[in-house]
Amino acid sequence: MNINWQSVRDETTTLLQNLIRFDTTNPPGNERPCVDYIAKLLKQEDIDLVIYESAPTRANLVARLKGNGSKKPLILMGHVDVVPVEADKWSHPPFGAEIHEGYLYGRGALDMKGPDAVELMTFILLKRMGIPLARDVILEINADEEMGGKLGAGWMIEQHPELVQAEYGITESGGRPFPVMDKEFYVVQTGEKGAARFTLRTRGTPGHASRPHKDNAILKLAAALQKLNEAELPLHVTDTMRRFLETVAAHTGAEGKKLQDLFDPKKFTPTLEALSVPSFSKNVIHSQFHNSIGPTILRAGSKINVIPSIAECEIDCRVVPGQRAKDVEREVRAVLGDSVEIEFQTDTPGIESQPDSPLFETIVRVIQKYVPNTVVVPYLQVGATDARHNTKLGTKVYGFTPTLAPIEEFSRVHGHDERIRISDLEYGTRVLFDVVKEFCAA
Repeated sequence: MNINWQSVRDETTTLLQNLIRFDTTNPPGNERPCVDYIAKLLKQEDIDLVIYESAPTRANLVARLKGNGSKKPLILMGHVDVVPVEADKWSHPPFGAEIHEGYLYGRGALDMKGPDAVELMTFILLKRMGIPLARDVILEINADEEMGGKLGAGWMIEQHPELVQAEYGITESGGRPFPVMDKEFYVVQTGEKGAARFTLRTRGTPGHASRPHKDNAILKLAAALQKLNEAELPLHVTDTMRRFLETVAAHTGAEGKKLQDLFDPKKFTPTLEALSVPSFSKNVIHSQFHNSIGPTILRAGSKINVIPSIAECEIDCRVVPGQRAKDVEREVRAVLGDSVEIEFQTDTPGIESQPDSPLFETIVRVIQKYVPNTVVVPYLQVGATDARHNTKLGTKVYGFTPTLAPIEEFSRVHGHDERIRISDLEYGTRVLFDVVKEFCAA
């Protein structure tokens, strides 16, 4: 049975448009209507599924295509919640799913309703074609990923682990070109950073704003943040990034050999600045080797004529695998001393899945069929995905959402005018379908 890929592209595009038009902004999430739509599509294909609500309207779906049991399952993981938007900053309505010049615009187009649509079409095509499977193929669509997954993937592994237990998993991130110097590599996420979010707090003397003084909590906080911004926190080299750089260096000649200097704390900054890569890529590489400090929320004062006694900043710190909150506090204290208070809200470790596996090898073979002579490399994702939950069940999870889009497009994730190329919906479905078919077929 041949596949009409133009028809698949059109079907995937319509599917994504419908997904985006459900406003699943988290908070509050309200994923149930969107999940019900997905369930309707799967039932039309005679695919069995279950839906569980972790809280009212917070729905999680699991569907399964049965294999013969000779090999352990593969799980395709997705989430349908999205982050908030500033609608007035968008060129097109963020929940309109409009198509302009080959791009489909909308919140979630990249993170991750676009990849959801690709996974769904892959799953449906496996069913339509009646491909005999050695492994069960599981589809898990979750709520709440954008707020940590406590009502989504995290809830599922605690309440229904038997439904999502798998040997291997595929989720968002990775699967895209990554230019270094004059060569383009293809990255597959084999690890991701954890989170050690904390509040930075300073205290001062309150008083009337008409009599300013030096013991001002806001000024102390501003000075502390500036010090952190200027500081170079310690370098941390993970197995994933060591493999990444060693592979890249081996394929980029004499200039590539200089990449080894990124392993040296004294040479890291000048080496990174000299790299022939886009500035967006430099920011990513820096974060892959450091616990990152991302100030996001400021709080101080309640009245314009009153000097407050407390000033606070919420900091989204992403930690490299092997690092925890206690390590971050030690690094921050080395810069700021004891002049500030540090209160951690999360201490979630990063994860790594080694690329030495049959699934990774399958991904490499399929990618090289579509992009001849490319070099596929393991990659550390600087954000977090639901992989952090499913790996607790022993699942080896890779981030793989196939695309040919330039890396700059991904600066739109969580930003304005998020979009995906229609051509990448077809490409992504072709590649993922081939990977899953080759890896799971009997």
